[in-house]
This record gives sequence, structure tokens and C-alpha cells, in this order.
Amino acid sequence: IVALFTLLEEMASRVPPGSWGVMPIFSDRMRFKTWYHAAPSFINLSIDPDKCNKATLFRALEENAAIVSACNLQQIADFSNIHPSSLVF
Repeated sequence: IVALFTLLEEMASRVPPGSWGVMPIFSDRMRFKTWYHAAPSFINLSIDPDKCNKATLFRALEENAAIVSACNLQQIADFSNIHPSSLVF
């Protein structure tokens, strides 16, 4: 499993930031009183195999995870006044 993740990481490193515009819809920031999510999907997919492939989808997922994590960390900082200097996945 580690080898697969390493391979996907290496492939995703060649995809530009923004993942060719591919946007994953999987999770949103925490909304404690009304926790809801859209149906899981990828949007803005291209039929160009050089721009829409496993590497692009994986990069898009990583970028989404980073954005959602940043939003959640900001919420935690806002109510706890604790500001972590790093995050380990």
C-alpha cells in the first residue's frame, strides 16, 4: 500500500497546481449544527487524457484535503485560540 501511495504522489507531483481545473466534491469544512455534504463527485473533467487521468484526480483530492483541513484548523483556532504550527496526515 505504501508503494502505491508513493507512486501516486510522484505522478501527482507532475500535475500543475489547480489540477487542470478538476474539482473534487467530497467533504466540506465542519459545520457542527448542520453536517451535510454534496454527493461525492469530480467536476470539470476533461476528455483530454493528458489532463484528466489518475494523477490529476489524485492531485485534486490532495488539494481538496488541504483546503478542507485549513478551513477546519481555522475553525479550531477561532474557538480555542490555539494556533498549530503544523499538521501531519
